[in-house]
This record gives sequence, C-alpha cells and structure tokens, in this order.
Amino acid sequence: MKTGRPEKTIHPDFQEFFRKDVNSNMTVRKLADKYNVSVGKIHSLKKEIKMSEKSKQTVNIDGEEYMIDDMTDLQKYMLEQVMDLKGRIKIARMHLDQLKVASAEFGRTLSESMKGNNDEAA
Repeated sequence: MKTGRPEKTIHPDFQEFFRKDVNSNMTVRKLADKYNVSVGKIHSLKKEIKMSEKSKQTVNIDGEEYMIDDMTDLQKYMLEQVMDLKGRIKIARMHLDQLKVASAEFGRTLSESMKGNNDEAA
C-alpha cells in the first residue's frame, strides 16, 4: 500500500506562484507541504523549470538579443569560445593583480632592508 501525498501536478493557476517560491529557495519539504504534492514531484517540477528556463536563454551581441536555441552549432561554439576566453581574461587579470601586489611588497621589503644596511654602515 502506497502512503504519502498523491502524485498530482500544480494547478496552472498556481504555477507562477510555484516558480516564485522555487526561485526564493524555499525548501523542497516546504514546497511539498504548501502545494500538497510529494517531495519527488517537487524535484521533477523543479527540474522541468530549469530545463524550460535553459531553453529560453538569450545572449546579447552588439546590442541585439538572440535566443541561444536559434543559433547554429557553429554560432554556439563561437559563443562558448568567447565566454571561455572572457573567463580566462578575468583570471589572468586576477593573477596580474596578485603579481603586482607581490612585486610591490618585495620591493618595499627590499627597500626597508637596504635602509637597515645604511643605518648599520653609518
């Protein structure tokens, strides 16, 4: 005998509220209680929402919005390349900043140690 909540769906009138609750990071248990469905059903509904949102992704290129699903495989590949390179540039800038700070600190330490040598020599 099966126990628990029946496997029903969220009424269409409440789906927009459900989406907002999911986006507010409400726990799965609280969602199940609020909408009177099983935890498993909540998980599958959340997965459906993610898939539908993923399929509606857009990208802004030269001030124009484009649906990623409408792009050719080559265009998607080039987009992935651009995004990867932008990520690498960001990391390279972080590394450059780290090197600049380290170089400045080594220079400061060297300068202070040279002043110490001058004080001892006098």
